[in-house]
Amino acid sequence: MEMKSILKFLLLSLLVLPFQACSDDDNAGLPGDLKPMEVTPNNISGTWKLQSWSGSEEYVPVVYVELIRKDRKFNMYQCINSMYPEFITGVYSLENDYYKGDILKGKYDYDSGSWNNDYVVTLYKNRMVWVTDNGSGEVQEFVRVNEVPADIKDAALSPVEAR
Repeated sequence: MEMKSILKFLLLSLLVLPFQACSDDDNAGLPGDLKPMEVTPNNISGTWKLQSWSGSEEYVPVVYVELIRKDRKFNMYQCINSMYPEFITGVYSLENDYYKGDILKGKYDYDSGSWNNDYVVTLYKNRMVWVTDNGSGEVQEFVRVNEVPADIKDAALSPVEAR
């Protein structure tokens, strides 16, 4: 009788074990900054600094993006094509594509048009990765920071004549 009980237990264990392996949270064992988070306006809200562009840290332009949850606005401080930082504003939107994931799109203020690219976004606790949605494979990695440095803000917001 005891042998039958052991065999039943083993058989039941073998039937239940595959279901235990399936989990809603496949990343449960990962540290906080390696576990992807849900991409929502609330979760991406904050100040972000461009850390790497297309995987290279040799030349990374100065770019800070403030994503403002309320009204889905952004402020961008960038020094890409100029020796002085530029201050750029606009609005952003988030859409979920069933096949691609979360798509971030932006439009500049003052009828300046849309961003050059839309981005598939992956969000982590202190990092956000943007991959172009146009197939070029360009990757931008941002890290969360407390604020845009005062010297960058001052230079971007000062009148051109004062520089």
